[in-house]
Amino acid sequence: MAKRRSERVLISVVGQRYDAPGQWRPTLVCVQRPEVLEVDRLVLIDQAASRSTTESLERAVREVRPSIEVERVTIALEDAWSFEEVYAAFYEFARGRTFREEDEHFVHITTGTHVMQIVWYLLVSEHFVPAKLVQSAPPKAKTRDARGTIDVVDLDLSRYPAIERRRHRDRLEGQSLLKMGIDTRSKSYDAVIARLERAALGPAVPILLWGETGVGKSALARRVFALRKQQRTLAGPLVEVNCATLRGTLRESALFGHKRGSFTGADRDRKGYLRAADGGMLFLDEVGELGLEEQAILLTAIEEGRFYPLGSDEPERSSFALLCGTNRDLRADVAAGRFRDDLLARIATWSFRLPPLRERREDIESNVRYELEQFEARFHRRARFSRSALAKYLSFAQTDDARWPHNFRDLSQSVLRMASSADEGLIDTDDVEREIMVLLDAWEAPRVRSDNALSVRRDAIADDGEWDLVDRVVRAEVIDALRRSKSLADAGRILFDRPRSSGAEVNYSDRARKLCARLKIDPAAFSKR
Repeated sequence: MAKRRSERVLISVVGQRYDAPGQWRPTLVCVQRPEVLEVDRLVLIDQAASRSTTESLERAVREVRPSIEVERVTIALEDAWSFEEVYAAFYEFARGRTFREEDEHFVHITTGTHVMQIVWYLLVSEHFVPAKLVQSAPPKAKTRDARGTIDVVDLDLSRYPAIERRRHRDRLEGQSLLKMGIDTRSKSYDAVIARLERAALGPAVPILLWGETGVGKSALARRVFALRKQQRTLAGPLVEVNCATLRGTLRESALFGHKRGSFTGADRDRKGYLRAADGGMLFLDEVGELGLEEQAILLTAIEEGRFYPLGSDEPERSSFALLCGTNRDLRADVAAGRFRDDLLARIATWSFRLPPLRERREDIESNVRYELEQFEARFHRRARFSRSALAKYLSFAQTDDARWPHNFRDLSQSVLRMASSADEGLIDTDDVEREIMVLLDAWEAPRVRSDNALSVRRDAIADDGEWDLVDRVVRAEVIDALRRSKSLADAGRILFDRPRSSGAEVNYSDRARKLCARLKIDPAAFSKR
């Protein structure tokens, strides 16, 4: 059997008014302009009330273009202005039709009710009907051609150079917004921002930002929210939560709310952060600090859009875009049983690693200039580097000697110190030399403390030979905490101040005293004199 040739197929609703005899007939115009639109098959969609008009239109088409195959499809509609009814009818028509890939399809949207035109547009834009749109228009007053005009509209916007140029400009503006207007030379960071912009402008699926402390997770989360607000994909607020600051039983209440009387001190209802973010965006920074119980409730809230406040038997509902941040390796936490594998899978639909400053040394200069602009805007004082001072600072900042352990927080504070102390706002080489010494001293201090932690004082050790490697490391940490603390309670806070899923209160002095007793360490040997 010979293969059927490809066809150009036009689908058009029969207009009860304009397609009638004696009127300007838009569907007929579509087959009268082969220089614009060549049609091999015409699919006429009519209703019972327009059957006579359809028969007349079909005869007129055959007279003008006898080679065209005419196919009639009758659709029953009680109300042609009901969006629900029209969409259902056109959807079933499209669902039951075979759209061959080798054929080219067109949908005429000039005829029919406005609701029909809207439904056609939606079905085509959603690619449920693989077609281009056709618009027809009556002849203008001064034209000799009584047929009118037709235009073919392809919803693939990349085919329109002017529109694509505008969209490209918008994409660049969106990326600039995410980068806070700071020029970057780091190709890896630019690639992250480009992907993040696509995620931010797409469906509101969860996004995870991860990286070291100070790489800019919080600032970038606010920029994502600003971009979504600019694009009108969010109507509600941005709710920021640092999960590391939530403690004990108040953690669940803060996130999910509580009912009055649900626990001691609950003298009124609290809606919680998840409900406050309804219609907007929820940013959970340091999400890895949540306990397993809160993780389970959060997972349900993400998957089902509902959760139970403390003391309530009725669920609350909230719809929000979720963005999470962490400086932890959540995959390692999953392996250690500290984080739920199913929750990580949900919050990391999009996952972005933000590189530390030492991997973006080429961007230090532009960020220094940005920090000076921020200083001027905040304090209404101008500060600037001399040429030699800037060269000296960048020469240090871009080398391996500059460790930047807290990343952009270190850089921001460094520029702030120099700008605020500069004579008449001019940062010279002396200012830079002093700042370099400040940074090196600050970065060296943790190493000194670490070395001290491994040194063991004889008056605090009962028997140096009885301890295995694990206990020796623990003893070293306890001794270091005692040396740095003014009291046993302070040492306990250093050793035990971590979020715990039980939410119980911690007696830091008692826990530190018991640990010292087990390890045969005398706390009095480290008391401040």
